[in-house]
Parts: sequence; C-alpha cells; structure tokens
Amino acid sequence: QQLSAREHYERGLVLKQVQIFDLALEAFREAAIDPHYVGKAHAQIALCFRSTGRYQEAVTAFDRALESPTFSTAERVNILYLLGQTLESLGRYTGALEAYDWMCRNGLNI
Repeated sequence: QQLSAREHYERGLVLKQVQIFDLALEAFREAAIDPHYVGKAHAQIALCFRSTGRYQEAVTAFDRALESPTFSTAERVNILYLLGQTLESLGRYTGALEAYDWMCRNGLNI
C-alpha cells in the first residue's frame, strides 16, 4: 500500500524530529510530488539541509518552497527569514539583505 502525500509529510516530520535526516529527506521529496504539499515539503527539506550544514542545498530548497502559492504572508515571511539566515551562513550578505528587505517592504519586522 502506497502512502499519501500527507502520510509522507508526517513521516518526514517524525524522522526530522529524531534527526534521521536522510530518511526525512526521502519522505519530504515524496510529499513534494503533491501540489498541496510541495511548498511545505520543500521548506522542510531546506530545514533538514540546514541541520546537516548543507547550506547551499537549503537555499535552493527554500527558493523552491517560496515558488509555492500555498503559503500565507506570515509563513512566507518566516521562510524568507530562514533563507536570509542561511544566506548569511554562506557569507552571501547581499542575498540575505534582499530577503530581509522583502520582509520590511511588506510592513513586517524581523
């Protein structure tokens, strides 16, 4: 029996919580196939990459997450904040400032 996107996503959350990141990444990638979970799954993929020091891959995953139209403004701001932090970790300060600037232009403070 094949798991639904929701089940893959929830499995990924549990695996991420217990720091089994490789299996969590697999579960989130499966969930990301479903349009309803693509944004959330890519955000979680990015968090897994951040947790393992794979910052460039995290940036790519955050960018993919931000392509999803399913996020509220508050969720999008949170992702941009995490993206900015990740870019700072890579020494990419211009990109980080752009992420933070987007948040400020929309009347939301860090």
